[in-house]
Amino acid sequence: RELYGFGENDPLEKSDWIGWYGGIEWRFRVAPSLYVGLHLDRYGRTLDTEYVDFERPSGRPIEQSLKLSIVPLGASLRWVPRDGRRDISPYLGAGVDAVFYKYEEFGDFIDFFDDGLPVIEDHFTDDGTTLGFHMLAGLRVPVSDDFSLIGEARYLWARTDMGDDFGRDLRIDL
Repeated sequence: RELYGFGENDPLEKSDWIGWYGGIEWRFRVAPSLYVGLHLDRYGRTLDTEYVDFERPSGRPIEQSLKLSIVPLGASLRWVPRDGRRDISPYLGAGVDAVFYKYEEFGDFIDFFDDGLPVIEDHFTDDGTTLGFHMLAGLRVPVSDDFSLIGEARYLWARTDMGDDFGRDLRIDL
């Protein structure tokens, strides 16, 4: 069972972190229908949660916020089947990233190391850089010979050990 959630019957899930991602990219052709892109992106999301199985003696929830910010810097290899400069074209791709991240938890927490289980206000942070991989699919819409608008769905895989304030053997799936 999850520790945090959005109410007694609504635990926090990985899908709650799905959100918008934006950035810039410079790409160049390496072969017919094949491009390499270098990109810098950003994602950030804050979830306001509460303990699922614990509450204050008054019955009020014990609330905290979880905040994740990631900035992937990476390269993608794209296959673009319709390669004309003026063609609207779908594409597929994959790549690697250096993922700079910062994860924070702030608000009220239970001190599970104290038998009285007191509620204390605190702020925990972990940040660093890890290696990531991504797959993508999108649509390229040319605006001019040198500029295109892109709509893209991307899934990033990146995991790392947490440390710093968390002080226990935890991994974070970015």
